[in-house]
Amino acid sequence: MRQPTLVLTGDDDPVIPTINGRLLAALIPRARLHVYPGGHLELIARPERLVPLIEQFLSSTSPTSHIDPKIDPKEDTR
Repeated sequence: MRQPTLVLTGDDDPVIPTINGRLLAALIPRARLHVYPGGHLELIARPERLVPLIEQFLSSTSPTSHIDPKIDPKEDTR
């Protein structure tokens, strides 16, 4: 994969463990990891938390653009 990739993973997901998102982001060049508080259906349950992050990522014009740190605190290295 050569396209910038946004990997979203919840820190309380009973379906897909957070480590899966971390591994995916580590293996994809130019991937950005965002660990959000919540579970598997967070995008449906609370879209106001993730939609701004996704919109910002999709509208970035440069593959090296940084996501607003207020939304993605230093690529979530928790």
